[in-house]
Amino acid sequence: MLPIVFNLLAAERIVLDRPSGRCDLHGVFHALALPLPSRITFAVYYVLGAVHAPVDLGIHFDGPDDARLGGGVVKINIHDPLAIVQGSAQFNVAIERAGTYRIKLECQGELLAERPMLVAQPG
Repeated sequence: MLPIVFNLLAAERIVLDRPSGRCDLHGVFHALALPLPSRITFAVYYVLGAVHAPVDLGIHFDGPDDARLGGGVVKINIHDPLAIVQGSAQFNVAIERAGTYRIKLECQGELLAERPMLVAQPG
């Protein structure tokens, strides 16, 4: 059984306070106006549930042509289907042209969630 994605957000900065479990997101966005080409740094915040066994969660950033521009694997070592799991991943990627970029969460070769990020030139 695959985890359920409750939330998937992009933000300029994410501050996670592990002792309290509090997570502050600053500068949440779904679209950007950038002089192109540009390099951007941002964070992806995710919230999962129904994690029945430890899993490898793929967090990826894909370009308008489906080329993988960044990402990697996060190991989720919780196996409590009632637990709420939150986490974040940092990205520093080159944006060459305007278009629809995508943040993807994958598990066991299956797409769990996808969030579009629209990029345009200012003006």
